[in-house]
Amino acid sequence: MGSELILDTIDDFIKTVSEKGIHRIAFAEADEKRPIETGQGKLEVVPFRKLELLAYRGSTLYKCVLEGANHESVYEMLVRSGFDVTRRSRNIT
Repeated sequence: MGSELILDTIDDFIKTVSEKGIHRIAFAEADEKRPIETGQGKLEVVPFRKLELLAYRGSTLYKCVLEGANHESVYEMLVRSGFDVTRRSRNIT
């Protein structure tokens, strides 16, 4: 069975996957408005921004979740760092 290593910062993620020789990263992003329960029986539509960076080596998943990050800046930084980045949308709508 595989394992999952969750890294808290993008710098830790880049360092770890680089040390493991990983060059391909999945860039899974959500940027939309979603209904969120704000109280007992009360829904409110709010902006939802979340970015997940994912990489695999063997049976290990390396993951970094960034909420509220500037997606374009992170994408450009990864490309400049030499990674092959595949963008995926996690929008529901």
